[in-house]
Amino acid sequence: MATNNRNVSGLLKAAKEKKKTTLLHVELTLKHMLEEQQTINFSHVAKQAKVSRSWLYKNAMIRNKIETIQQQQSKKTSSSGPLRSQYRPKKVVEHLKARIKKLRQENVKLHKQLEAIYGRMSEE
Repeated sequence: MATNNRNVSGLLKAAKEKKKTTLLHVELTLKHMLEEQQTINFSHVAKQAKVSRSWLYKNAMIRNKIETIQQQQSKKTSSSGPLRSQYRPKKVVEHLKARIKKLRQENVKLHKQLEAIYGRMSEE
């Protein structure tokens, strides 16, 4: 009988690369959320980073980072009180304007791609 010696090195390499990429993406998401002064919790981070909450809980480094930030935010919130909420609408408007700009750029890009596809289809 032949043994099943499969070459899984490519799969392992791809899995490691995906994990590294996902970690980087989550860390950048956390950084962005902190800059925008958003509330950090597992649900919000998971939604923004497009990962599952269970993945965040399973990764010890990310879990500790989120829990630490939550503790810091709870201390700031309890001490600052109403002052923090006064400046919140300004941040929301800035965030929404930036998102609109990004979506418009993406829309233009998609329209150009669509034109190119229609052009190729009409040539055939």
